Amino acid sequence: MGYFDALTSSSFQTRDGRRLFFPWGKLGHAYVIDTDQAYERLRSGTKAFYVIMLPAAIGATLWRGILIGLAVGAIGMACYWFGVRIAIAGLSRVDATYSMSEAFANRAQTQSPIFLWIMIATSLVFVLLGIGMLLLSPKEWMAACGVSAFFGASACLFIRQLRLRSRMKKA
Repeated sequence: MGYFDALTSSSFQTRDGRRLFFPWGKLGHAYVIDTDQAYERLRSGTKAFYVIMLPAAIGATLWRGILIGLAVGAIGMACYWFGVRIAIAGLSRVDATYSMSEAFANRAQTQSPIFLWIMIATSLVFVLLGIGMLLLSPKEWMAACGVSAFFGASACLFIRQLRLRSRMKKA
């Protein structure tokens, strides 16, 4: 399964034989998906959002800076909000909760181990680049420490997903 498929899967769960859609993850309500057609429509719409908006927001940030990237992200979230409102019309809302650990486990299970290893290696390279930046340009210590801390934390999360995935396979 690819990266965007894994992100998309974190919005869906099956409980008690019912497929549930969590458009806002832990922050919102769940909706019961009654038909295969509705499930495919919601899944493809959610994946399309990720495929379009993540590269658009990252690209805008790299091209024109953080403020433009945030603006693109805000526009994307507004579009997602309106799209979700339309998509859930007619679906039954249920009081199911979705914990962060469930979302994390779901993403770990659907993520490719090769992808996780690549992300661990990439994160560790950026940690080393942050350390190198600190050594070569001590005046930029804040950015260097930020880069190392962010990518160090990212590496830890990817390692945790990889370990969780292997434990789930054994069970």
